[in-house]
Amino acid sequence: MSKPIPAGGPYKAALGLHEALTATHIEVARRALFNYCLGEHRLCATYIKLISEVSKLVARARFEDLVYDESYRGSDADFFKIIRSSLEVYATALAGMLAGDGDKVLVRILRPVTVNGKLLDRDDLVLLTLSEAAFLAALGYVRAEESNILKLALQGEAGGGLDSGGSKHEIPKED
Repeated sequence: MSKPIPAGGPYKAALGLHEALTATHIEVARRALFNYCLGEHRLCATYIKLISEVSKLVARARFEDLVYDESYRGSDADFFKIIRSSLEVYATALAGMLAGDGDKVLVRILRPVTVNGKLLDRDDLVLLTLSEAAFLAALGYVRAEESNILKLALQGEAGGGLDSGGSKHEIPKED
């Protein structure tokens, strides 16, 4: 009889239990793939179809349960940290709180990085697509810049609000 499909580790997510993912779990999955695809049983197509479907469901369950769990310490913890950071940039953009033009977001370069064939230096201000901005922000290369409207609103709250009928605020000129 063939070896059992690994049911521990990340696959406990189907039951709502999430163990920290380790290199051992990945190695078990690799061995299972080897056994079913190169072993004597030749069940590769069936195994791949089944394990792909199950793995997608497990990945979704782990994502939903662990993406905001900052105390989680598995080998995929950095993956969840990158996703959290990307989601923050995305949510801030959806709220209209980031400076930009059309579908581009204004970012400040924090570390030299090459984007679309151009070397960008520290403190450069550039417009990037939301996906580029979110990804590079998650990796610590850029910081998305807040809209001047948000800055004015925050200043206005401290001084009576923008629409309180108090003093008029001027929109700062862009450099």
